[in-house]
Amino acid sequence: LTALWGARGANHPSQPILVMLDKARNRWPVVQGLEQEGVGVIHALDIAEAYTGLPDYEKGENQEDLPSSLQYLVCNGIAETGLCNKGHKWNTADHCSTVRGQVLWHHGWKHHHLQGVLLGHFMISMLKEAVEQFFSLLEGSDPASIVEAVKSRETKDRERWRHSEMTLPKCYLPTNVGGEQMLQKMWPSLSKGHAMCSSALLPSEGRFRGTVTGIPGTFGGTYDAGIQEMEAIRRSQTAIGKNISMAIVPYPPYEGRTQCEADVQGVSPRDSQDVFFVGGVTDESVWHTKTVPNDQEYRAFSQGTVTAENYLMICAKDCHDEGIK
Repeated sequence: LTALWGARGANHPSQPILVMLDKARNRWPVVQGLEQEGVGVIHALDIAEAYTGLPDYEKGENQEDLPSSLQYLVCNGIAETGLCNKGHKWNTADHCSTVRGQVLWHHGWKHHHLQGVLLGHFMISMLKEAVEQFFSLLEGSDPASIVEAVKSRETKDRERWRHSEMTLPKCYLPTNVGGEQMLQKMWPSLSKGHAMCSSALLPSEGRFRGTVTGIPGTFGGTYDAGIQEMEAIRRSQTAIGKNISMAIVPYPPYEGRTQCEADVQGVSPRDSQDVFFVGGVTDESVWHTKTVPNDQEYRAFSQGTVTAENYLMICAKDCHDEGIK
């Protein structure tokens, strides 16, 4: 998974700098090797030094003079533990009645905020340094030639990645289903292929642009908010004689799962694990259909030479009765 994460990140058209926030040192070499292939990488191993010296809440030290994101963060020298873990670690109560995953061993919002601030500060510092170097190059030089030289170096980095050797990761797939052979066949597409993502999840740029559904919008604006689960079930059960498209259904709030208030009346929350709904139909000749990629997705994602030989990967959230056929 680490190799796949690194490869997919390196493939992104914006050529991002990849930041690894994993303490597992054995995974770092997999990502670090990308640096030799024209990909920028950073290993943010541990941020404990960033909060060393902060007033300790459990020792009764004053918290009021600290920014809100640093108050009640350190207890007995450790972030988000002990008393800091009770009533101070999460800030979702005003928005969500229940949230899964809020357990002792998961980081809370302050730890995540501190990571974001440190990484943001680093990136801004690098941007400032790059701008200063760029302007120093402009002294006595033609601006157009300098810009062209910078773009040329970016292109060379991109080409280094595109033509780098693809190292097949160790396979943990079951051998009785052809695990290693299947991985060998799929790895070129997984590692270097252009992915076309069709997702019902929010936030999703493709969903809000209308690439997925055909109805564009912006955050807080008009977009395809889907239909309720009971309506989707009724729609499936009454389908007779013709196929129906997969409807988007807002994340079903059942079994104690996350329940958040809508940002706008009648609109799903922005961070919502919505789904493409497939329900049982009474007419066995009726199918739920979805074209992947649709015309808009193809125009948005297809780059360079597009091959007709590809793989479809489906993430099935729930599977009832007889399961997926």
